[in-house]
Amino acid sequence: MITLYHWDLPQGLQDIGGWPNDTLVEHFENYARLAYTTFGDRVKTWITFNEAFVVCMHGYGYGVHAPGIR
Repeated sequence: MITLYHWDLPQGLQDIGGWPNDTLVEHFENYARLAYTTFGDRVKTWITFNEAFVVCMHGYGYGVHAPGIR
């Protein structure tokens, strides 16, 4: 199983604004497509986001987890 996102946004993507930046969706789509194209024949189960609620509320809402944005 591969989880494509589990609280580990690369710094370069955070530097352009992280998830609040609308262009990040396109970057993530490209990343997901590359991962699937590269590893799809060897990975049976894919998870795009793990604990999305926690990332949204605690990382971007309350700011108590990375990236610490309120």
